[in-house]
Amino acid sequence: MKKVFKISGIIFLIISIVVVFFNPRLALDLLLGGVGSCAAWVAILGLAEKIDAYHKDTYRREE
Repeated sequence: MKKVFKISGIIFLIISIVVVFFNPRLALDLLLGGVGSCAAWVAILGLAEKIDAYHKDTYRREE
């Protein structure tokens, strides 16, 4: 999962650098939006992992 974040982060960084040359204001908006969406994905994935761990623990207790 960390590899996916690294690859998407590198792609996002390259796109941002290219956009900076053409429109610095748009680059700033993209950067702020990217940070917010990345934080949201990290929160969603963290929550999903906690739910998954809870279910595994619950199934283990039933057996």
